[in-house]
Amino acid sequence: MNKLVAYQRNLFAVLEEFFERATGTTPKKFAPLNRFVENVRTLGARATDVQKAFEWAEPELNRIYKNVESYHHAACLGGIKTVMGGGAHFKKTQFAAAKKMILYTDTVLIPDPVFALIEVERPEERFHVVPILEEMFFILRLKPLVDADLGIPPVVVFPSFDRLLQQHDQTSREKLTEFVGRTLGILLNLPLTCIDDTMSFATAHPEEFLEAVRAKQLLVAPGGPIGEPLSDALRRYVNEIGQWRTPSYMSDLSRLTDAQIACNALLERLEPQFHLIDN
Repeated sequence: MNKLVAYQRNLFAVLEEFFERATGTTPKKFAPLNRFVENVRTLGARATDVQKAFEWAEPELNRIYKNVESYHHAACLGGIKTVMGGGAHFKKTQFAAAKKMILYTDTVLIPDPVFALIEVERPEERFHVVPILEEMFFILRLKPLVDADLGIPPVVVFPSFDRLLQQHDQTSREKLTEFVGRTLGILLNLPLTCIDDTMSFATAHPEEFLEAVRAKQLLVAPGGPIGEPLSDALRRYVNEIGQWRTPSYMSDLSRLTDAQIACNALLERLEPQFHLIDN
């Protein structure tokens, strides 16, 4: 357990210094929990500082992640453990959920949202550093728990290697495509068994696919309510990702039908769930 505690504290110390070098202040002073997006626009005047912070942090984080065994050590902990799911991000919603779960469990395991953004190249990301800073903005709120001298660590942040496994492990790719297809097939009552089935069905039968998604209220856009009209949810989804993804990515997306866009949104939501279950 000592190795796990040391790893956690080292990781959070680097994340904290990275954030402060980039922004010039701490996460709490930078913005309230619901104001990151607005305040991050002020960093344009600190572009050089942000770039230098990233250049400093990259080798530091690579060194920490190189020989990480945090998940293995966490699995050996006693007590009640729970693993957070729902996506590869750690933002306001996940922070609120973690605070509640800590009250009822001994340890909350959280997939590392920073590692998820740097483990492989993400050519679709428009502002690579901004999403990283946003994840740090929220995850660093847990630093007092990481630094506390407690019998069992209340939180453990571990890299889940999602995209590395997708790129380099054939078994993981096969299990992912089957999981997504069969899950959507059951939820939508459609004959789907893999990702290719899902995409082909959405392309060949767009109205039937959209009606199934609408009937089950399955598409929940980022920041949107459950049960939002499907047309509004699709619009909200496109607007949200348009803030952070490259013009070429959004240009490709604009050529898709509503059914194909809905399919893409559902695939993005289910992919992290698979890795959670696989872990």
